[in-house]
Amino acid sequence: MKHCIYVIMLGILILSCSFYRKERLTAIDFFGNSQYFDRNQLINLPTHVKMISSNEINLYIIDTKNTNRSFALGKNGEIINNGITGVDSSMNYYVAKKDAKFGLMYTGFKKSFAQKFNVDSLVTYSNLGKENAKSFASNFEKLVFSSRDHHKKIAIEKFRLPEQPNGADSIYRFFNSDFTITDFSLSKELDERYQTKLVKIVFISNEKMKEGILVPRLETFYEIRQSEINNKEEILSLFKQFDADAKKQGL
Repeated sequence: MKHCIYVIMLGILILSCSFYRKERLTAIDFFGNSQYFDRNQLINLPTHVKMISSNEINLYIIDTKNTNRSFALGKNGEIINNGITGVDSSMNYYVAKKDAKFGLMYTGFKKSFAQKFNVDSLVTYSNLGKENAKSFASNFEKLVFSSRDHHKKIAIEKFRLPEQPNGADSIYRFFNSDFTITDFSLSKELDERYQTKLVKIVFISNEKMKEGILVPRLETFYEIRQSEINNKEEILSLFKQFDADAKKQGL
């Protein structure tokens, strides 16, 4: 009897492993960089999120950047901000079922404490939220340039915005109709409108005087690229761990 139970359990384990080995995975890299001018310093705040999707699960691998600022006390006890002194980074792994409100965060592929997180908060923090997607798809009034690709679909658009003291002066949108991954999108609205894929958007603020200070040209961009998966076994192992942890936490 014990032998039969062992054989049945072994069979279930083999089937489970076989399922995970055959699981289809797709991956993209999301890159972004925001520039701003602070105390005569040009500051770059880069973002990188690797997004891996299976049939039922999304994984967000996020290199989190934390800026360090230097503060001092003035003669009258006031706090003086001396600007940014450095940037620290840490890698975290956020796993969630598709369309779920909550998921679990891990600090590595090896077994670690699973911490619950809000998916909407994560994608908003990573500049992948609905508000960004909505702004990317705005109907900017002054189109000054556009081109089409070999499929006769929109490839590049350039818009000029009304002059303003803060914000962008021009916006570029780049599309790629050969982009095959559909699990992730910078703007589903634009993808559907143009029947192609928005892969990059760039906001440019020209050099200008602001409060007597010459602020240099600033550029902010967001971009997605199709990516390779070099550690599939580790990813699938994490997904198995997530399945077990999610059941324990009722997700």
